[in-house]
Amino acid sequence: MPRRQCPPGKFCRLAHWQNDPGIAVSSSGVVYAAWMNQWDVTFGRSYDHGRTWTALHDFRRAAGLSFTDKPWIAISPGGRDVYVAFNSSDSYVSASHDYGPGGTWWAHES
Repeated sequence: MPRRQCPPGKFCRLAHWQNDPGIAVSSSGVVYAAWMNQWDVTFGRSYDHGRTWTALHDFRRAAGLSFTDKPWIAISPGGRDVYVAFNSSDSYVSASHDYGPGGTWWAHES
């Protein structure tokens, strides 16, 4: 049976499965995560060790793709620069230079 599988206090659509989590932690302790939420590469950030999360970013929907797969995440030491790479029919790298969700994302097809 489908169930909600997303950070507590945040809305996610019902998912039959989740996998491929990637986690990065900045020097200040902020947690950044990218994972598969069914066919959607999803991103979130937590300032309190994962207890609560910022608004989630869905790369599949934002890029208008039919599916996304294999997320990979990297951040600068302070967390200002966030990079999320994923596959669709091509490979994509999205970058935010203002700490991720709530910030601006740029997608680049490689």
